[in-house]
Amino acid sequence: KLPTPEDAEDTFEGEMATVSGFGKTRDSGSSSNALMFVEQPIISNTRCSRYFGDLVRDYNICGDGAGKVGACNGDSGGALVHKGTDGKWTQIGIVSYGSDAGCTYSQPSVYTRVTSFLKWIQDKTGLQP
Repeated sequence: KLPTPEDAEDTFEGEMATVSGFGKTRDSGSSSNALMFVEQPIISNTRCSRYFGDLVRDYNICGDGAGKVGACNGDSGGALVHKGTDGKWTQIGIVSYGSDAGCTYSQPSVYTRVTSFLKWIQDKTGLQP
């Protein structure tokens, strides 16, 4: 489901989120034929900026890559979802980019923050939270 306008106030920092995609499962591998997913904790944009500098903006949300988990090449456009206390899944991010070093170097994955574009999504699709 779409996030609510109230979710725009939530950074989700320290909470677990799940990213999915058909991208590579390791840097030297090929894309997956099956939809893959992995959980990663959300980190602050300040912490994420230590890796990517000014590329991290307010409209981004970052997942910790510790343990060599996260989005990889080919996952762009995939969903980052968060399971709420009501048990429902909410899309909070869209895979955007990661480290040039590769996806298995324990560096963050960067997502587009859905709440930053909620009105545009609603206007273009007619969907409501």
